[in-house]
Amino acid sequence: MGAQTEIVMGVFYRSLPMIAATELGFYADEGLHVDHQRVSSSIQQFRDLRDGAYDLVQTSPDNVAALVDTVHARSAALRAS
Repeated sequence: MGAQTEIVMGVFYRSLPMIAATELGFYADEGLHVDHQRVSSSIQQFRDLRDGAYDLVQTSPDNVAALVDTVHARSAALRAS
């Protein structure tokens, strides 16, 4: 087997599909080693994704919607001041 590509994923928990992909070798079959890093909050998860600590994140759509709403609200507040 050749070299594997390291991927760092920010997650709240390891879901059953993530565990199965690791344990059954699905990631390895694709040349991947996935390092699941636990996150403590959506804010930390998105900040660390932005800053390059994670290659990707697993999150819920409502977390993304909340982030977008927050960014738009802050942007509007800055424009109004």
